[in-house]
Amino acid sequence: MDAQNAPVGSSDGQSSAAPNASSPSPANPVASPKPLFSVRRLLIIGVLGAIAAVLIYISPRFFNHEEPAPVHPRLEMGGTSIMYVIVENKWKKPYLTDKHVQLVYDSTGTTAGVQQLLDGKAKIAFTHGALTPEQRQKAKEKGGDVVHLPVLFFGVAPVYNVAELNDKTDENGKKTTTPPLNLTGETLANIFLGKITRWDDPAIAASNPGVALPKKPIIVVHRSDSSGTTLVFTEYLEAVTQANGAWRNQYGPPASSVKWPTTPNFVPAARNLGVAEKVHETDGAIGYVDRMFTKYDVMDLKFAAVQNKDKTGYVLAEPEKMTAAGASILGHIPDDLIFDLANKPGKDSYPISGVIYAVCFQHQPADSRQRVVDFLQWSTHDAQPEIAKMTFAPLPPELVKRVDQKLEAIKNAP
Repeated sequence: MDAQNAPVGSSDGQSSAAPNASSPSPANPVASPKPLFSVRRLLIIGVLGAIAAVLIYISPRFFNHEEPAPVHPRLEMGGTSIMYVIVENKWKKPYLTDKHVQLVYDSTGTTAGVQQLLDGKAKIAFTHGALTPEQRQKAKEKGGDVVHLPVLFFGVAPVYNVAELNDKTDENGKKTTTPPLNLTGETLANIFLGKITRWDDPAIAASNPGVALPKKPIIVVHRSDSSGTTLVFTEYLEAVTQANGAWRNQYGPPASSVKWPTTPNFVPAARNLGVAEKVHETDGAIGYVDRMFTKYDVMDLKFAAVQNKDKTGYVLAEPEKMTAAGASILGHIPDDLIFDLANKPGKDSYPISGVIYAVCFQHQPADSRQRVVDFLQWSTHDAQPEIAKMTFAPLPPELVKRVDQKLEAIKNAP
């Protein structure tokens, strides 16, 4: 008999008597059963489990290879908050889709936007007006001549909040619309000069026959920060008071920053939105904002119709009226494309209209030149229909042709 078939109790493979089943021999005790999982088995199972976990974790990435997100070139811009709203809400996504360039806009306001251009932090600055002689000199020292390219026309609206003159809603939710007030340029100037201080002033009453004007003080809300909106507004008020010099004598020439009175009925607020919100929450208030901010979020502010230059009627700040203001001077726009739209002739011309410019250096670095030209070409062509859907006026075709000439000069600059 071989060893593996030897009976229990045989140590050498020879036959021997079987022991008593109930009394096992001390020399041959019954072996204890081995544990179900040995340490070695536990280690093996642990290692296999860890490998399985890793495979489960990496398998989607292994079998479904993910391409890294594309890195698009950036075009840095900055300036007026109006253009920030347009770029972020209307232009950014379609431009990324069409041109594969990411538009990065810093809403700093006009003055700070120009400084970013001069400092090289932005390739384009959007402004409500031309650079000052001092700014142009700084630009020349840093990068050469700058180019002003009109992008759109806009209007500054005198917004007001007078409880007795606002639209009414009855207990059944029915709304009664109240016609907007009519204001002459002289009346507006005298309000912001602090000479007209009550809503029932005879000058306001003369432009609004039959309107029950309340005996309520006027609270003037003005910009606390440097602003292109202020520049356009003061261009208009200076123009309508040119005969007597009242505006210039008190505040100086048109500017983006004004040293307003510090009396209790003059209240400062920052940015267009800040002015709109302050007017919205203050009964008896009047202020000035870009037309876009007359209706913003929950606000729906009344804004006055302003007497035209011809003194034949009162005109609201609507896009077609801004277009009319621009059309009235198309034949008189100079070669540098710098012009203003304050108080222009024509029965339909809105008198507090303005131009938003894209300002950039004539000589662009080689790595960004085409990017700048492409965007400015797109914004003055493809993007114009979208502008027309908003509260702005697109450029007349005659002016677009002249912008194209400027872009060609940038493209071909040495």
